[in-house]
Amino acid sequence: MGKEYSVLIAGRAVQALLSIAALRVMTTFLSPAEAGNYFLMLSFATGFSFFLINPVGMYINRRLHAWHDGKTLLDRLSVFNAYLLAVSAFALAATAGLKALIGSAPDMPVWAFAALVAAYVYCSSWNMTLIPALNMLGHRLPFVALTVLTTGLGLLLSLFAVRQVQPFALLWMTGQIGAMLLAAVAALYALKSLTGEKYSGLRAAIGCADRTSFSGVKAFALPLAGATVFMWLQTQGYRLIVEARAGAEFLGYLAVGLGIAASLAAISESLVQQLYYPGFYKKITSDNPDARRAALAALTEKALPVYVILLFFTVSLAPQLTGLLVHKKFGGAAPFIVFGAFIEFFRMTANIMAAAAHSEMRTKLLIRPYAYGGLALCAAAYAAAGSEHNSLLIPLSMAGAGLVTLLSMWRQVSLVVDVDLNFSLLLKTSAFAAPLLIFLALKSYTGAMVSLWILLAAGLYFLWLQYLAAFRWTARQDVTGSAPANGNAEGPAYE
Repeated sequence: MGKEYSVLIAGRAVQALLSIAALRVMTTFLSPAEAGNYFLMLSFATGFSFFLINPVGMYINRRLHAWHDGKTLLDRLSVFNAYLLAVSAFALAATAGLKALIGSAPDMPVWAFAALVAAYVYCSSWNMTLIPALNMLGHRLPFVALTVLTTGLGLLLSLFAVRQVQPFALLWMTGQIGAMLLAAVAALYALKSLTGEKYSGLRAAIGCADRTSFSGVKAFALPLAGATVFMWLQTQGYRLIVEARAGAEFLGYLAVGLGIAASLAAISESLVQQLYYPGFYKKITSDNPDARRAALAALTEKALPVYVILLFFTVSLAPQLTGLLVHKKFGGAAPFIVFGAFIEFFRMTANIMAAAAHSEMRTKLLIRPYAYGGLALCAAAYAAAGSEHNSLLIPLSMAGAGLVTLLSMWRQVSLVVDVDLNFSLLLKTSAFAAPLLIFLALKSYTGAMVSLWILLAAGLYFLWLQYLAAFRWTARQDVTGSAPANGNAEGPAYE
């Protein structure tokens, strides 16, 4: 397992550096208003992905090992491709209609905006399905290589577009789409080669995905679709409200600040998912409820300390993160990073609670928590966006909505499965992470080089804490195990 850890961590480190470079380049070439337009396009695209694609993608994760063992994975993915094409066509028409109706991004052509949203939905969906599938099946090296390729190539293509043509959000988005598509094609080739499967043709694939399979997708994915609508409102939908009420420029500052916190969280959460989720998903195929509870407890014990340490780090170093990661014209985004740290902590912790619902195939439990948080945020953001104190009230309402979602999620999930939280470990983690708050005394030192040295010093302590959390403080080391507890590779007949 040591070699696999090294490969994944090295890959995430390279990807993190590329992501940092991409953020710096984007904020250098794009104006705050154009950055706001870019994030607005992402909000439209993720809306369709959250509601129509992510639930099906989660079902694919849940059944991936069984399909691989049965040599039907490529056939089932071909059926998924037909579904993605239909969703992308719908996204094209719906985005054009919505943009014209609500007047979002009035300086951007309607059909260019809609076409890029639809292309992003299709290409990002394949990219985030095929590449993680390699990791789920134990092929670490191609997974890492293609993940890094997506980020690095996206930076190069987007940089070329905005530097050689025009610094427009549309061109930056085009570069990102191109990179995701090329990496997805490479991932499909790698998956086909490594699994040794042969595509049987669309007719055979549809026959493989019989009525029972569609019933399983429906039972699992429909409740998730309901939940993800509200999840999108909470994580992305607010941007439409802010852009309409406060303008694209304010949205640019807000989205960049929250985006820095989200990027750091994505790096940490992705590493947790790469290291621990493959074993977790494989173990919960067991029809033994005690084995599924043990897998959830192990996942919780491994993941939560990672997120606690990240929370302290992000809050303590927000000014330096702004000074280093974005152009100085976005310097006013620093306070948003602090709010973003709490928003992301609540979100990632809620995702762990949601994993309990996935393990029990009880995804209906997720609807109410995300509904509470999403609707509360929309109401609060609409009121706050028109206030003279919107720079404080909007991110504060987002953090409050995240906490509401987390507490409601915990209550709902606890009704069907015990969520075993190691509070002594969390207190110990917090005590060790608290010294990071000393760096708040250096908040006025925000020059790029000074910020770099401060972040390096804090980063060494951060990495040491993460090492302790991963290898010294946790007793449940079997979360990355490779076999279901009862040896049932196919999994229970939940469908």
